[in-house]
Amino acid sequence: MKKSMQKKHDKLNNELDKLERQVCDTCESPFYSNREYETMCPVCYKLDKNYKILKSDKQCRCLQDELSDCYEALDEIEERLEKIQKETRRYRREALKLSKQNNSKSIDRSMLRKMLRLCHPDHQQNSKKKEVAQEVTRWLLEQESDSK
Repeated sequence: MKKSMQKKHDKLNNELDKLERQVCDTCESPFYSNREYETMCPVCYKLDKNYKILKSDKQCRCLQDELSDCYEALDEIEERLEKIQKETRRYRREALKLSKQNNSKSIDRSMLRKMLRLCHPDHQQNSKKKEVAQEVTRWLLEQESDSK
C-alpha cells in the first residue's frame, strides 16, 4: 500500500476507534456512532427524510443484516458456553467429592506388601525399569504410611 493511502487508512481507523455500537430504533440493526442523539442507522435516517438511497446505503444495509446475524450467533454461543461452564463446575465438584471418597479408602495392607514385593527395584535388571520401580516403590511406601 502506498504511504499516502496508508496515512488515509490510519486516519480513518483512528476516527472509527471513537465510534460506539448502537442499535437503530427503527430497524434494530447495529450501527456505529459517536453521537448519543443518533438513534437511527444512516439508512433508516435517509429513508425517514426521503433522501435518495445510494448503492453504498444498500451495501450498508446488507452488512448490517450480516452483522445482526453474527451478534445473534454470538449470543447463542455465549449461552452455550455459560451452560458448559456450569456443567464443568458441577463435574469438578463431583470429581472432588469422588477423589475425597477414594482417598479415604486405604489400600489393604497385605495387598500393599504384595505390590511392594512385585515392583521392588532389586528385582529389575534394566536401568529404566529400575527407575520406574523406585518411583512406584516410593509411592507405595507413602500409601502404606498414609494408611497407618
